[in-house]
Amino acid sequence: MQTNTIIPSWSAALGLLCLAAIPATAAGRKPAKPAAPAVQQEADAQKLQYAKSSRQAQSKAKADKKIIFFLFTNERTCQPCKMLEAQILSKPEFAQELQKIAVPVKYTFQNMSTEGAKLLSEYRVGGTPCIIYTDASGKKIGQSGYRGADIQTYINEAKKYHDQVYGGK
Repeated sequence: MQTNTIIPSWSAALGLLCLAAIPATAAGRKPAKPAAPAVQQEADAQKLQYAKSSRQAQSKAKADKKIIFFLFTNERTCQPCKMLEAQILSKPEFAQELQKIAVPVKYTFQNMSTEGAKLLSEYRVGGTPCIIYTDASGKKIGQSGYRGADIQTYINEAKKYHDQVYGGK
């Protein structure tokens, strides 16, 4: 007897799960509205805006008197890489401060381009996560990795290298 009462509850739950998987328009419901363009632009402005290549980064760094922040990462299997992303790189306050003084470029091991592989060798990256700081010409001026969850540590490090290249304020 008890199994008869369980079966209907399981089938009802399964039915609700299946209904939830049906697209809203097919189920006769109104789909959720996408974020307004202004809201999306604001959210994008709070994220790190990575240059698409080292050449693009060098051009922007020269024009804006910035250093280059190369990030080599393996977010699929590297726990420190995941922690760096979650605790530092994804934070709006980090993005805002870093982009005042540096042009970030990101290379992931899963999608490593020929350019990324060349830089990996040139800068002698031995492990991940690896942050390489260069001047606008691409000359290496510093190297770092995961150093904990304090955003200010990373910002101060980037400022130190920026000041080394362009002089203090």
